[in-house]
Parts: sequence; structure tokens; C-alpha cells
Amino acid sequence: LYNLSSAIATQLKQEIEKRGAKIVNGASSTIEITVKNISHSLGVIRFGVTLDFDVKLGSGMTIPLQVTNESPTVFEYVMNGAVAWAVIKTLNNEQVRSYLNE
Repeated sequence: LYNLSSAIATQLKQEIEKRGAKIVNGASSTIEITVKNISHSLGVIRFGVTLDFDVKLGSGMTIPLQVTNESPTVFEYVMNGAVAWAVIKTLNNEQVRSYLNE
């Protein structure tokens, strides 16, 4: 779970930087990602994963989120897609957006 949390945090950082924000150690605004649970499903031609994760803002607010990704492909691609969806869902969350725009 730690590796997934780290992967989401790394990709989130890259996406925030692409939008023009400067990321520095010791910044007043922080975001912490913690993957709480991962579950998977296996169908006849589909593999799916669901990630339950928390987004903890520096303000102390914790936002529980969930994403699901399915694909008729290999496990690594499904996991990479789930990480990407987690970043998208985090950046599209109104509370996160509001916090980042403070």
C-alpha cells in the first residue's frame, strides 16, 4: 500500500507542477496520500482494481476517495490506470481545489 501511496503522490506532484505551482519542502500547503485498501476483480476478459485512499490536507481535513479501473490487459497497466484515476479524482475534488487555491 505504501508503494501505491507513493506512486499517487509522485504523479500528483508532477501534475500540480505542470499547472504552474512550485513544489518545495516545508511549504505551508501540504497534501498527504494514504492508500487504505486495494481490492481486485477478475472477469472472463477483464481485470479490475479498486483503490480506497485518503487525501489529507495540511489544514487537517481528510477526504476519503475511491477509484476503480478495469481493463482487458495485464495487471501493471490496470494498476497504472488506477493511479492515474486517483490523481485525476484528487485534483477534481472541490475541497482539494479550494485548498490549493488558498
